[in-house]
Amino acid sequence: MKALVLHGPGRLAVEEVAEPEGPGPGEVLVAPAVGGICGTDAQLFRNGPRRGDRQILGHEVAAAVLEVGPGVTSVRAGDRVAVIPIVACGRCEMCRSGVGQLCLEHQSFGIWHSWGGFGERALVAETQLVPMPEGMTWEQGAMIEPLCVASNGVARGGLAPGGRLLILGGGPIGALAALHAEAAGAGQILVCEPNPGRAELIAGLGFEAVDPGAVDVAELCRERSDGLGFDVAVDCAGSPAAFGTAFDAIKPTGTVAVVAIHHQPVQLDLERVLHRGLTIAGAVAYPLQSWGRRAEQIAAGRIDVERVVTSRASLGDAVAAVEGLAAGDSGDLKVLIDVG
Repeated sequence: MKALVLHGPGRLAVEEVAEPEGPGPGEVLVAPAVGGICGTDAQLFRNGPRRGDRQILGHEVAAAVLEVGPGVTSVRAGDRVAVIPIVACGRCEMCRSGVGQLCLEHQSFGIWHSWGGFGERALVAETQLVPMPEGMTWEQGAMIEPLCVASNGVARGGLAPGGRLLILGGGPIGALAALHAEAAGAGQILVCEPNPGRAELIAGLGFEAVDPGAVDVAELCRERSDGLGFDVAVDCAGSPAAFGTAFDAIKPTGTVAVVAIHHQPVQLDLERVLHRGLTIAGAVAYPLQSWGRRAEQIAAGRIDVERVVTSRASLGDAVAAVEGLAAGDSGDLKVLIDVG
């Protein structure tokens, strides 16, 4: 079968690999149909596989069930499913308390796992599969995963209906966070994005985007909130400057939810955290149980995730698509790969 395989930093190719064997107990053989390229894929392209050897990429995936193993009861051959990439142990305290994304033993399909979604076949656990609602498109199914990431950031920020939200970073997660917050009844949404092309795409979705190089974003937030600052800031950028802006822009008792992965240290003034009653909330991935609800929202038309998709590519053109996103010169927001 054909798959998009990463062998090392910058060493990415579509090549023939061995198909998975038949599914064992609790396993399901799927045929990925559509998958999204994520910023994590671009990071892996730059840095190399986390497993230390080759990795089939792709973790935002909608697929068709081909065969089920012994004991599988929730899906059957022919079903259309979205694939939860997190493979948690199911036994530890984190898993038992509903935060399996924090399982210390977890693996991630397409990131550090035997299989990934940018291949014509993949072997997954039954627990990774969420049936796609009737009428949902393959494209919508592939967008459930990034919507779950974005919505978790908004939720970890504690945004209430009518609340004021600042989003740092107008990439696909920032755009989806804005769409989710709008559907959840946010009173004000402001997106901080220095890239003119992405700012224009955010404006095309109906949201205000400001350039932090041209505007004092924290001061603007205070001007629009009677001098207080916004209720919540969601950091989807992952830069020290963006985090500093988020920290400065929130009101006393406000929250900064950190969605982005930071590869550089940031300075944190704990004196201000103390005296202003601030909260810094980590928002890694998503609660696994949130997938069904997000799928229902998409299928009901409450969140039009396809508006974030700016281009499509075939599996054969996936290398160029990943390279373009990693270089930052593609001009795209979200690129989907037609796998099967």
